[in-house]
Amino acid sequence: MYLKLYLSGGSHETKTIFKPDYLQFFIIVHFCSAEELTTENLTSENLTSIHQINLNLVDRLARLEEAQKGIIVEMRTRFEAMNKRFETLDKRFETIDKRFETIDKRFDSLAREMSQQSETIDKRFDSLVREVSQRFESMDKRMSLLENQISNLGTYIFAMFAAIIGLLAYVIWDRKQLLIKAFLNH
Repeated sequence: MYLKLYLSGGSHETKTIFKPDYLQFFIIVHFCSAEELTTENLTSENLTSIHQINLNLVDRLARLEEAQKGIIVEMRTRFEAMNKRFETLDKRFETIDKRFETIDKRFDSLAREMSQQSETIDKRFDSLVREVSQRFESMDKRMSLLENQISNLGTYIFAMFAAIIGLLAYVIWDRKQLLIKAFLNH
């Protein structure tokens, strides 16, 4: 932002003079007010009082400028300190981000390991289920063979009983025939 001076002559043309600085601004204001005074109205006493006022104004403006410079320096040092603090905070956040990245990597590796372990467990479980089902199938086959053997044994036992009964019947019939021959011959 620049201080603009309206040119005399009724036109609205402006001319950029300089950047605003309190000392320069008050000097320009003073000169503009001094131009309104004519040299006829000025006396040496008025001139010295105006000169003294100007010197007081310049002195005040110089003190204001020094105070502003001090404030600017103080604010600059504070801003630099804040910048350093923010830089350290940024570094801390970067280290925290790196830690979170390593934690994310660890969780990813753990998730991969868990999924691999669950896949191996699933494969083991599937193989166990297949093995158990195969064993049950073989057990069913053995049971059916055993049932067949038992039923065959039942028929075998029945055939043995029938053979024994047949043999006994033959022995009894044969003895009866011998007894009949023995009674007839005697």
